[in-house]
Order: sequence, then structure tokens, then C-alpha cells
Amino acid sequence: MIKLSIETSINVFIGTYTSRYEGKGKGIYAATVDPETGSLSSARVAATAVDPSFLIIHPTRPLLYEVGRVSVDGKQQAELNAYEIKATRLNPMTGQPTGHGAPCHLIMDGGGKYVLSTVYGTGTI
Repeated sequence: MIKLSIETSINVFIGTYTSRYEGKGKGIYAATVDPETGSLSSARVAATAVDPSFLIIHPTRPLLYEVGRVSVDGKQQAELNAYEIKATRLNPMTGQPTGHGAPCHLIMDGGGKYVLSTVYGTGTI
């Protein structure tokens, strides 16, 4: 009998609100999933970020994109940030304000060339 090999663990990343809920969230957390049992390890901070509401991983490169919030001239707006994935750590690379309010979703084309962010409430892309 041949037993198929299953990865020993799968890394997952979790975004948290940092400006709400008494500031308990610290940004982006990392945990591992055991694919045989489905158990999730304790989460630990992988990168600090402000309200990282949605995360997406590049389809072919070790990159994670996050859309969160930044204050510009006293107004809250979305900011798209990129991180290099190093196992369960994230190294910040670059960030760019999108010019819109409450970010809620990211989508990337299949080749990983373009990423779009949508804004809750206004429908802005």
C-alpha cells in the first residue's frame, strides 16, 4: 500500500481590525494548519498593519497584499500594502494610498500582474 504524502503544515494569514474592538488586533497574524487533522496553531503577529481588512497572496511569488487604512490630512483612506512572505513572517515592501475610504476586498488577475481594491459603501474600484 502506498500512502500519499501530505504537506506537514499549511501557513495561513489572518487580518484583524486594529482601530476597533479596544485595539486588540495588532495587524496580520500567521498560523499553521495541520492538513491531516484540520487543527489550527495559535496565531502570532506576522506584521503590524492598520486595519488589514482583506489579504490576498500572489499566485506564483511569495508575496502577500493587504488593504488597510491610513490617515491622510485627517481623513481615513485605504492603503494597499505588499509584503514578502518568509515562512510565517511578513517583510513590508511598499504601500500606496488608493484615495478612497473603507476598503473591503482585493482581487488579483491570474498572472499576478494586477490587483484591484474595492471600497465598501461607495462601490469604488
